[in-house]
Amino acid sequence: MTESVLADSPARVCLCTMSNMIPLVYDSPIFRMACQQFDLVADFLDIPENARDRLKMPKRAVTVAMPVRRDDGSTTVFMGYRVQHHLTLGPTKGGVRFHPDVTLGEVGALAMWMSWKCALTGLPYGGAKGGVTCDPRALSLNELERVTRRYTQELIPFIGPQIDIPAPDMNTGQQEMAWIVDEYSKIKGQYTPAVITGKPISMGGSLGRVEATGRGVMVCTRSALAKMGLKPEECTCVVQGFGNVGSISAKLIEMLGVKIVGISDVTGGYYNPEGISVEDAMAYSKANGNLGGFTGEPFSTAAVFITDDAVKTKLSKQVDELDAKLRAKREQLVSMEAKATQLQREQNAILDKLKEHTVLKNIEDFLAGRITHFLVVTETSAKVSTLVEELEYKEHDYDRHKCFRLLSLYGDSKGDISWKVGSYRDGSGNQALVTPFCNSEDAITARDAYLRDRVNVALQLMSPTKGVEYQLVYRIHCLVKAMIAYGIKDIPEKAMEIYWQRVAEDKNRRMTEVTAKLNAAKAELKALQDGGK
Repeated sequence: MTESVLADSPARVCLCTMSNMIPLVYDSPIFRMACQQFDLVADFLDIPENARDRLKMPKRAVTVAMPVRRDDGSTTVFMGYRVQHHLTLGPTKGGVRFHPDVTLGEVGALAMWMSWKCALTGLPYGGAKGGVTCDPRALSLNELERVTRRYTQELIPFIGPQIDIPAPDMNTGQQEMAWIVDEYSKIKGQYTPAVITGKPISMGGSLGRVEATGRGVMVCTRSALAKMGLKPEECTCVVQGFGNVGSISAKLIEMLGVKIVGISDVTGGYYNPEGISVEDAMAYSKANGNLGGFTGEPFSTAAVFITDDAVKTKLSKQVDELDAKLRAKREQLVSMEAKATQLQREQNAILDKLKEHTVLKNIEDFLAGRITHFLVVTETSAKVSTLVEELEYKEHDYDRHKCFRLLSLYGDSKGDISWKVGSYRDGSGNQALVTPFCNSEDAITARDAYLRDRVNVALQLMSPTKGVEYQLVYRIHCLVKAMIAYGIKDIPEKAMEIYWQRVAEDKNRRMTEVTAKLNAAKAELKALQDGGK
């Protein structure tokens, strides 16, 4: 009887280490490394802290104990794993590996990396990975089949074309995938080739699938050489691992022109500075099951595989030193990011302040020749004139030449900025306040708004207790007169009343003056007539 354990949220069923909050069921060097990689990228992308655990922790983990009958009649219990990291983008996807050192932490890290690969390449899949803790070399073909089929049986509720799609990985290939398809289809009652990828061509597999991963390594290598400006024929290469991926990678990289000088598998490493024939090595490995005894100059297995305690201690020390350097770099990165954030805030504040001054945009428009009109204003008037009308200046000797009055940009202690035009070409004389515009329509709209605003301000300044205030009355009169001339509607009633009162007073004053002059003329005429008699 086997027992399957399903954890939709691993943190619910296990304790977490307080240092890094990694569930103990996943805690392993490779899973910690994957989490550190994620944190570095998350810091760079400013991913919120409350979203990080959701993106790191696998959605689902399945652990199965699989009793399998051996050829000698005995039974061995193998441990099998399947981790589905993320299901947001679609069904999960990832390989199945057979290896003595397979752990849930390793499978969890590989599933996380599969999620990243699918997301970065735009594939509609989440990441997954599976494995069985076993040594395929110690199993007969029949025993290997029984292990594979039993693993499939335990995962039936958790895999399928719309759920999770396994694939080959370390020490698995077309044969293992064929057994998985057959077992899954037998239990489901119909042939379901889509449950797996990497199956034989005869069962619906894809052409080029066997070479796909190794070809990907070659393509990345080729791109890296091009980016670094290196010629393949001038480079050498060492390939770690000589299984399906490593051997095909070595073969294709060799075809680029790169000299393969080193290869390795579980038997050790093999080095030849003059180059190794990958084809010969592949033929030897296929015939003998590994590279053991391959002609070349093998270097010490201990140099590749850690078997000596002294070597382990030395490497452990190196790892600690690298971890310390990594922590220091991360602290430095955090400090630099904090400074960058502060500088960004300061820059944004400056930009926000600059946005308050439209005149800065006017500078760009003026230099580009887009300014065509000016709005010229005073307390009692506003007019729209063309650029040439406002700036052109002629005086005395300069009549034969077109000279321009000086357009200046003024600022004050409050940070306000404005344009002004002097009376003369050197900027002297009275200075008129102007606003540049790129078309007459915008200038006219601004003119009308300015006149309405000035009238309202003047009305607000008038005090009912002070009686008639000449300066304000005069200002309102002038502003309303301009508004009437420009055909501006919606003039305040009070302003119109003041305007017409001022018009009536001006007419009465002129009438009085004319009457006085007329009476004086009549008197003078009468005096002349009396004198003539």
